[in-house]
Amino acid sequence: MLSPGDVIYADPLIGKDGSPVEGQYRLRQLPEVSGAMVAMDPLTGRVLAMVGGFSFDQSQFNRATQAYRQPGSTIKPIVYASALDNGYTPSSVLVDAPIEIDQGQGGGIWRPDDFSVGHYRGPTTCVKPSSGRSTP
Repeated sequence: MLSPGDVIYADPLIGKDGSPVEGQYRLRQLPEVSGAMVAMDPLTGRVLAMVGGFSFDQSQFNRATQAYRQPGSTIKPIVYASALDNGYTPSSVLVDAPIEIDQGQGGGIWRPDDFSVGHYRGPTTCVKPSSGRSTP
């Protein structure tokens, strides 16, 4: 984050009464991206802290509770941990190929795909750092 000697732009924090709050400041540089963070106790699931964005004054949209999420790469640590628990290693070879899954009576056939529809690599290791793409 910040180190001694870093220069940042800050303004005094203004209270509801319109006067500066003693010893409190806010960043003057607005971030280019707004996000959310939720810190949880992994043993109990209790929420320890939650931040829904940079500034409520700037946007009242709470990204922690109101945003719809696509799991994307956030699911990969769980998938990789499960694979390691089941004997796979980073050098294990997997086949990157189309797959069809019968969902049972009335469910039809599911054909998962992603942004690179039709582009498959065939046999590949779990992690290929030189390609910039990881599997699964």
